[in-house]
Amino acid sequence: MPEDPSPLLVRSPYGEDQTVGPLGPRRSPVELYAEILEVLRRRAGPCRVTRLSYAVGMPVDRTRRALAVLVRLGLAAPGGNEVTTWHLTPRGYEFLQTYGKLRSYFEPVEGYVLGDEPRPRSPKRPSS
Repeated sequence: MPEDPSPLLVRSPYGEDQTVGPLGPRRSPVELYAEILEVLRRRAGPCRVTRLSYAVGMPVDRTRRALAVLVRLGLAAPGGNEVTTWHLTPRGYEFLQTYGKLRSYFEPVEGYVLGDEPRPRSPKRPSS
C-alpha cells in the first residue's frame, strides 16, 4: 500500500512557482522599496507608516522593516520632529530616477517589466 504524503507537505494551489501568489506575481524587494519611495515622493512631505502601508498594500510590520532598510541605505529618513513620520532623501530621488530609467529599458521587450516574466496569453473563450 503506498504511503500517504506527509500531512505537513501541502501543495500550493498556485503550482510550483513560488513567485506567484493568490493575487498574482509577487513583487521583488527592490520593487517594494521603489513603491514605498514613490509614495513618499508623491506625498512631498512627512508620511506616517500606516498611510505608507495602505498605499503600498503591505502590512505595517513589513513596511516598518522595509523603511529600516531604506534608512540604512540613505534613501529615506525620519521626518520632522516625530520619528513616526518619514520622508524621501535626495539619494532616494536619485534612486527613483535611476530605477525608472532602468524599467524603461525593459518595457519594450515583449511587455517585460522588471520582476515580471512574460505571461502566456490565455485563449479567448468562445461566446455562447
